[in-house]
Amino acid sequence: MAAGAGYAPAPADESANPRHDSWIVAIVGFCIFLGVYSTQTLLPSLQHLFGASEVQVSATVSATTAAVALAAPLVGLIADRWERRHLISAALFGLALFTLLSASASNLAELVAYRFATGLFVPFAYIGTMSYIAESRASRVGLTMARFVSGTVIGGFSGRAVSGLFAGASDWRLAFVVLGALTALGAIVTALRLPLTTRPATGTSTGFLVASYGAILKTPALIAVFATGFGTLFAQVAMFTYVNFHLSASPYDLGPAMLAGIFGVYLIGAIVTLPAGRAIDRFGYRRVFFAATATGMVGVLITLAAPLWAIIGGLAVSASGTFACQAAATTALGQAAGPARSQAAGLYVAFYYLGGSVGGALPGMFWHTGGWPACVMLVAASQILAMGIVATVWPSGGAAKLSPETSQAARL
Repeated sequence: MAAGAGYAPAPADESANPRHDSWIVAIVGFCIFLGVYSTQTLLPSLQHLFGASEVQVSATVSATTAAVALAAPLVGLIADRWERRHLISAALFGLALFTLLSASASNLAELVAYRFATGLFVPFAYIGTMSYIAESRASRVGLTMARFVSGTVIGGFSGRAVSGLFAGASDWRLAFVVLGALTALGAIVTALRLPLTTRPATGTSTGFLVASYGAILKTPALIAVFATGFGTLFAQVAMFTYVNFHLSASPYDLGPAMLAGIFGVYLIGAIVTLPAGRAIDRFGYRRVFFAATATGMVGVLITLAAPLWAIIGGLAVSASGTFACQAAATTALGQAAGPARSQAAGLYVAFYYLGGSVGGALPGMFWHTGGWPACVMLVAASQILAMGIVATVWPSGGAAKLSPETSQAARL
């Protein structure tokens, strides 16, 4: 951001950032995603409990991602007015509060409302942490970012696992109590142990954000990245939401605990991210995105097989492709955004989670007409579309940067 346009952060003091802060941001990443997708393993149970349809109970997932998409573009206007530690810990306390309140829901509409409120705090914690990392010592940014990403992956898996295990053993409400308590504990650790940044933020003007967003939305390369981000999470949420209905029915008849175990394939993300990054450096993000999307589509199609082991294997391959796609798309975003990188990141997060929200709802229509095979065909079609967008809009050598005129508008 240019001087006078809002907050221009100073580098964090090295003495204020002891070595353990990279582990604290890993805890933050864990807590942010602990509850976002936690209801996926509960969907068949919630459907039975509330007498609702697949689409209705999937709103417990799509409402959260929709809230993230709505709040993300506004984060820049609010977040830069807060010191980073205060922002992150406050957002985590908000996540903990509404996760705990979810345990008190007396009907499905109330649960969806609490899930929506939970999602509103996610981008503040996520983008606030990304800003904190960017303002840390340059020599340690890579390590800190790697631990943060690993924390998000493990948190996403753990939220599903906790929900499935506790719901299978006792009551689905207890799952939210445990998740809320873990998030609150993480908020306390963050508030007490994450180093303060060197000075409080001063805020970003509304005029600056409007000018930046206007410039960004005139850049075809960025729009293409947003579209592929949308498609990436659309495919992921669609697969890992409706496979629960597929596997809870005959002949598999899996309960919440077994469904939770299947989400162990998510841990592959912690392994795939590093080699995907190296491949992007060597071959370029366009080629990696193509290869990752093709790999993911193979995994999606494998889930049409009947054996349970084949379905789990297909989900593992699909998840691997998704994580690599995300790495390629975010690399393209950084290359294309130029001086409007922060605002572009906010819009990317919005489109990414909007894709997740649609992925939780739209496949329900296909489920009712053709079951799991229809959902698989929808996801495969979305992946073909994503590859087409990359082929026609993403330049072969990388995404184009903002034009000089657009760059100037982004500095206003």
